[in-house]
Amino acid sequence: NGIAHSQFYPVVKGRLVTINNTPVQQVVSKNSQGESATHRELSLTFTQQLPEDNKITEGAWWQTKQAGQVSVEQKLADSLKIKLHDQLMFTVGSQQIKAEVASLRTLDWDTMRPNFYMVFSPGTLDGFPSTLITSFYLPEAHKNVLNTLVKKYPAITILEVDVILKQLKTILMQLTQAINYLLYFSLLAGFTVLFAAVYATLDDRIQEGAILRTL
Repeated sequence: NGIAHSQFYPVVKGRLVTINNTPVQQVVSKNSQGESATHRELSLTFTQQLPEDNKITEGAWWQTKQAGQVSVEQKLADSLKIKLHDQLMFTVGSQQIKAEVASLRTLDWDTMRPNFYMVFSPGTLDGFPSTLITSFYLPEAHKNVLNTLVKKYPAITILEVDVILKQLKTILMQLTQAINYLLYFSLLAGFTVLFAAVYATLDDRIQEGAILRTL
């Protein structure tokens, strides 16, 4: 259909378990980005080319097919105290794989392109089951292409980001309206309490005023 898209990335689900043979829970600090990343499975991928919008900050990207290497996102590496040439152990299903840190990368998480904490060199994740992920922009007028695509390939999953954002916007608007209603109710309740307090002491105030004028 002539739609420009980002690279197709294979995705393998795995968990980081050790850094230089030290359990990762002993390395990571609490309430950090690294801790959240170690308590769940990560989306791992492998590619020969450096992904779009990724920049190498330390080390070098592999130029040939060299299995057993991994590139780590810079902020996660700082949180987990990962350095170049560290040995990382991952579990994928019931199997374990080791990889040496070949480079550290920075990337733009705000783009709608697929982004990964861990990118492996080709050959490292061979033999593991994987899915493919990509992203593309489709004008509103061409949305019927998605229906044709799903009918032809029923096993794929399409996430329409614009629909998700519209739904989030609707939810935020509803929350804003609910907060405004609560604010109005609080102001009305405050005025009611103030009026009740003034009215309850009105007779005493009139008497005190009369006494003060007399004195």
